[in-house]
Amino acid sequence: MKTIPKILATALAGALALGLTGVGAPPAGAAPAGVAHPVVVSSDPVDTTPHVLDGQTEAVLDLGSRVLVGGSFSKVKRWSRPEVLTRTHLFAYSKATGVVDPAFAPQLSGKVTALLPAPDGMVYVAGQFKNVGGVAGASYLVKMDPATGAIVTTFAPTVNGMVYDIHLANGRLYVGGTFTRVRNLVRTNFAVLDPTTGKANATDVAFTAAAKGATRVMRFDATPDGRKLVVIGNFTKAGAVVRQNAAVLDLTATGGATVNGWTTDLYRYGLCSSSYDTYVYDVDVSPDGSYFVIVTTGAAGGPTRLCDSAARWETGVEGPATTTWRNYTGGDSLTSVAVTGAAVYVAGHQRWANNTDGRDFAGPGALPRQGIAALDPATGRALTWNPGRDRGLRAFRVVPTPEGIYVLSDSAKFAGEYHPRLTFLPVAGGTAPVVA
Repeated sequence: MKTIPKILATALAGALALGLTGVGAPPAGAAPAGVAHPVVVSSDPVDTTPHVLDGQTEAVLDLGSRVLVGGSFSKVKRWSRPEVLTRTHLFAYSKATGVVDPAFAPQLSGKVTALLPAPDGMVYVAGQFKNVGGVAGASYLVKMDPATGAIVTTFAPTVNGMVYDIHLANGRLYVGGTFTRVRNLVRTNFAVLDPTTGKANATDVAFTAAAKGATRVMRFDATPDGRKLVVIGNFTKAGAVVRQNAAVLDLTATGGATVNGWTTDLYRYGLCSSSYDTYVYDVDVSPDGSYFVIVTTGAAGGPTRLCDSAARWETGVEGPATTTWRNYTGGDSLTSVAVTGAAVYVAGHQRWANNTDGRDFAGPGALPRQGIAALDPATGRALTWNPGRDRGLRAFRVVPTPEGIYVLSDSAKFAGEYHPRLTFLPVAGGTAPVVA
């Protein structure tokens, strides 16, 4: 899921300040534009992000002057104050000061996995929750007032299972997760919804038949022209055709979706550790839409497999595909990725990059890159940028905005500083990308 473009973010922020909700949507037929940066972001985190004191952060939405953060947590505090505030899986703060909004405290019964601005100035909130503040039917996917936390009851998809990811394109809301129904319609882990009512349209591309464990759609991202959607998860079929944990859909301006010819078996179950039912963790499409990068877990598997790797794929391929480049950690998980043009940021549990021949050790040519790395988009080689991040277990998302990148995780330190579970790295002070 891409972040929102700068124009929409500015409009939303202005609407909130004025108490308005009539913010216009991006043009029909387009997806939210990818964010391109001219430089690699600064390695010095902004000091004023709030401290999230337990659990993990999994979603962020930058509305300009105001930021919403979701995940699985219960305690937050202002970076410069000792007072601890109770916030159940979702909170808001001032980007300028880091002050946590005292009036915004919706009570969600489970974690938040995705946040997205709605065309009318509201916000879509997705996750594993079954109610919000005890409101009946407010489960898994809701539309919320970002100023008050009130639920918009006219949006009622009535999804019956967890929602992992959401994306707006072509005037429709694309939804992926572990559900089997939307209202009274069968929709298996993927659906295309009316963004106002939540009603599913006629498009029915089922993602099914996981080789092991629960079938699910975990992440997806669309090209800026709204014509393709890259989908990853735990499945072996998309629609009626075989697709091994990764697929590309062709989208239409009227909300249709069909599986196109792009295919690979390099992510099929059995190539990496059997401890995982699937090892694809995240995907991001480049700002120009020409390629995408997938990151994985899976334990060291060698250069002929894609375990514990980042790999670039070209979007325009309409048949059996192969990677443009691969970068291996040597046995540590990569769990999030963001492509900004200047760099491909990959984050997770890794110790190294450029470690093709390592097996839990630094092989020939390996470079230390603890917890986060920036890769060259053309070659996949690590850049010199190396702030370091406490590895933790997982970085859940790296989210670009026009001003920088957010890193959402379960770890406490970034660049040697205390930034528990939420870090923002600005474009200001960034440097030109240099391959190490």
